[in-house]
Amino acid sequence: MTTTYYNPDQAQEREVWMALSPTDKLRVAKNYHDSIRVKASKQHAYLHVFVEDQIAHGVRPVIRAMERLQSKGMQRHEAIHAVAAVCAAHWQRVALTSTETDQSAAQLRLNAELDALLG
Repeated sequence: MTTTYYNPDQAQEREVWMALSPTDKLRVAKNYHDSIRVKASKQHAYLHVFVEDQIAHGVRPVIRAMERLQSKGMQRHEAIHAVAAVCAAHWQRVALTSTETDQSAAQLRLNAELDALLG
């Protein structure tokens, strides 16, 4: 493992973040929240890891949303929560209501939802 500390208000170094195992990413996300005395559920930490992974992989809709939210004054940690909330709501909607099997159409809808964040 190459890092033991995570701060969601600071951009992660791509190479360092990607070198972490999924277990280590989850651990550092939970440790951060524990350090500020917020009991983060495992699901909450997973959402942080998901957004950080999307950024590290260069997923443009996520990066654009993060940049836009932060340019409007939102702290990076808050922006992660906003992006994660849109993604989680989208996945829940797809899981509960969609009979569609076209993943590219679902991804296009998610991209549009991310682009609409404070757009």
